[in-house]
Amino acid sequence: MQKIALAIIAGSLFMAGVTQAASNDKTATLSITGNVQNGEQNCAVELSSGSMKLGDYAINELPMQGVDNTQTTQTNVVRVLGDNCDASGLSVKFLGTTDDQEGNSFTNTTTGSAAAQGIGVSLYTTADTVITPNSSSLLILEKQYLFKAGMVKIKNATTSPGLVQSSMTVQVERL
Repeated sequence: MQKIALAIIAGSLFMAGVTQAASNDKTATLSITGNVQNGEQNCAVELSSGSMKLGDYAINELPMQGVDNTQTTQTNVVRVLGDNCDASGLSVKFLGTTDDQEGNSFTNTTTGSAAAQGIGVSLYTTADTVITPNSSSLLILEKQYLFKAGMVKIKNATTSPGLVQSSMTVQVERL
């Protein structure tokens, strides 16, 4: 009998504690917003040039990868097309296979004895700073983004002259 009474008293004290704790709780409000877009807002990507000739340079003229560059680059423009494609909230990302040293240059895909060794292709902003492939999302203004490309020496790699070729995919993302 005493055990039953003790169990009832302990249960009552527990419930009183829960009720007391619940009365001290504070509430929070979460504001959720979003944007529903018409399915007709498809955007197409166009490059001002589908291929870029990066020129002929001596190895000693090429910058090291990861270094801002103004001397050995060529310019291209990504344009976003579509009548209902709103440029606000869009970014561009450059995707492809990168070097195994720092990952900030596209690999030279030329093979064979004519291929340059230890050379990659880097992308740069209009301010000549390095764009990191596969990770940098760059804001598109007025439906276009200007970028530069140039050959670079890959860090910790033995270089030799030869042909350089690379490729990338240009992806538009909604922010």
